[in-house]
Amino acid sequence: MTPQALDLPASAAISRLDLFGDGFVRDPYPWLDALRTDAPVHQDPDTGLWLVSRYDDIRRVLLDPAAFRPDNAQAAVTPLPVGVLRVLARAGFRLPPALANNGTDSHHGLRRVVTRFFNAQRVAAAVPVIERIADELLDAAQRRLDAAGSCDLFEAYAQILPCRVLMELLGIDGVDPVTLVRWSDASLELFWGRPTLERQLELAILVGEFHQWLTATVSAAQARPGSFVEALTRHRLHDGRPVDVGTAVGACFFVFIAGQSTTGQLISTTLHRALAEPGLWSRAGAGDEQGLAEAWVEEVLRREPPVTTWRRVAAEPVTLGGSSVLFSVSS
Repeated sequence: MTPQALDLPASAAISRLDLFGDGFVRDPYPWLDALRTDAPVHQDPDTGLWLVSRYDDIRRVLLDPAAFRPDNAQAAVTPLPVGVLRVLARAGFRLPPALANNGTDSHHGLRRVVTRFFNAQRVAAAVPVIERIADELLDAAQRRLDAAGSCDLFEAYAQILPCRVLMELLGIDGVDPVTLVRWSDASLELFWGRPTLERQLELAILVGEFHQWLTATVSAAQARPGSFVEALTRHRLHDGRPVDVGTAVGACFFVFIAGQSTTGQLISTTLHRALAEPGLWSRAGAGDEQGLAEAWVEEVLRREPPVTTWRRVAAEPVTLGGSSVLFSVSS
């Protein structure tokens, strides 16, 4: 339900905002417009987060790491009850400051490891790998379509393509891609979703398995040459110390989820929106219009990026957009 459908003043309608509700998920733009117009810094009662929606305020939050720290970037949006925390603790799960949640002096060095590993040259060199895997998956999808008369492109292509590509780029083997996708998506849902308690307990088991596998991979006697894990083991922190296992696991945890789940979401959204745009699917398939697919992906990224929010913690009480932010903000 949009603010207009509520037939209420915008300020009153915003009090009905549900960030996980079907109305906001399907069409967030009227809500975002109402927030920017009437409540540019609004505390959401369900999550306790401050929603920052105006460009200048968002820039201030993201460009001032001293006043707005990234400590909560990977904290669970939905609080984890004791039972769920015990499941994670038994699995040895912990996420020390590494990348997105790191406001310490080690952040810049670790970030350089990631940017060097995924720089423009490496991405360009990976294009043949991406094309090969995409062709394999599409051929398999075609065979499934011919045999059964239908094929879910999300499961057969969009979801699995970024996982397999990342496995090759990161030097990951010895695990089934479907298992990695399940672990990654479980982590995303547990920490960034609104699952029920029963679902949280199910997800915590999968997240624990993912963390244990990452720990075993990082702790292996010799990392695969040229892999991301090897790059982390060779890196030295700002004080000269090597990266400890927990920090390396935290970096891998974030990189894999950011690369697999968000890319899979982008691919599926692009395919879905292409089907809804009259004639676009057949035009893209014909291949007669150079740059059409690239322009369409760029438009989807502009309107519906897979990452639409980011979180920060206010280091001290601040005034933002005319509101006093006492504890934390989400932009």
